[in-house]
Amino acid sequence: NDMAESLAANRAELTHKNEALSTANEHMQSMQEQLLRSERLAAIGQLAAGVSHEIDNPVGIILGHAELLLEDLKEDDPLCDDVAAIIDECRRCKRITGGLLGFARSPEGHHDRVDLNQLVEETVASLRPQMLFKDLDLKVDLLNEALFVTGDADQLRQVMINILLNAAQSLQGAGCLQVSLVKQSDHALMNVDDNGPGIPEADRERVFQPFFSTKAHGEGTGLGLPLCRKLVEAQGGEIYVHQAPLGGARLSVSLPLSEDCF
Repeated sequence: NDMAESLAANRAELTHKNEALSTANEHMQSMQEQLLRSERLAAIGQLAAGVSHEIDNPVGIILGHAELLLEDLKEDDPLCDDVAAIIDECRRCKRITGGLLGFARSPEGHHDRVDLNQLVEETVASLRPQMLFKDLDLKVDLLNEALFVTGDADQLRQVMINILLNAAQSLQGAGCLQVSLVKQSDHALMNVDDNGPGIPEADRERVFQPFFSTKAHGEGTGLGLPLCRKLVEAQGGEIYVHQAPLGGARLSVSLPLSEDCF
């Protein structure tokens, strides 16, 4: 009996150590992947900053001259449409270069105590009047208890705006969009669900790669979600995509809870 009990105890201890080792290996693999992503993004950021600077100035000059030309043309001039197209494309280039510069900057931010309930409520309220959101069924499910995370409020607001804009654009003006908060053991989870076309499983990791976009040509820069991941990971969090219960895409942001929320 003593030998059987000893064997059982040893087996239980071995199982526990194997589980701990497996958890440690998974954590190490996750950290290695994050480090590789950070190195790639740093290299892309340096290149992007240089390219943006070189492109932004001449595009700005073209845009300025095109706007002046459009002002001088009569409304029925056949050149108006062509000049307007030049202006639109120049502005798109400016958005891309602006996105590249934003992507290149290091998200140093402050790690403060942020009220996630309040942040979500205020961000959604600021977006509701916009044309893109007016006809959407936009619901917010806040937590009935205090939910404080550690992070930079401005950067978290930028992340949330990017995610909500992406979701609203995928719905093309009609559909359901839902934001919900969940409190976990040491993290807060913010889910943004929609009932749009969703994101194919093969693309759910690729959407976080710079310049990859599932939108039609000309409708996106492919930098919004990579920037979101960069900002979230800088604050010790994670962001990932899976299928939403509504049938479309769910983007989840996991953030470390403030110490007073454990």
